[in-house]
Amino acid sequence: MKLFSFSLASLFALVSLMGCKKELSLEQSASYIKEAQDFKAFLTDKNFRLTAFYTDTPIDYVENDAEVKSETNLWSYVSGYLKDDTNTFHDDLTVDIAQNAIVMPGLTTAVLSRTYSIGSDGVGVYMQFLDYEYNPLTYRLKEISAD
Repeated sequence: MKLFSFSLASLFALVSLMGCKKELSLEQSASYIKEAQDFKAFLTDKNFRLTAFYTDTPIDYVENDAEVKSETNLWSYVSGYLKDDTNTFHDDLTVDIAQNAIVMPGLTTAVLSRTYSIGSDGVGVYMQFLDYEYNPLTYRLKEISAD
């Protein structure tokens, strides 16, 4: 009987701990939802261009060559056609990408229309945007500031 009561007590303790995590998660979720809404509002109806590409932690960006580098500034790896793009985000979750003078090889359309989304989950805010070939890719928002 003691084994049963111990197991039952353990179960109650586990359920109460899970309940605490759930409340914390709801608080975090509300914060993340607001942050996602603020981020979407920040982007809407503005034009953006890539100006930098870097990592906080040094990496070897090209892993399949003989040279091992430890870099944080990765701007030299960004294709010229991406550096030339102007991205305009709209409230209806579409983004217009003006390719300008340098277009992606094989994709000559002057303005590309794509979709994006911004949301949140248990670990923060994310943005479903595009990779270097204009295909969907998920990004995590680390911080946003006036800069």
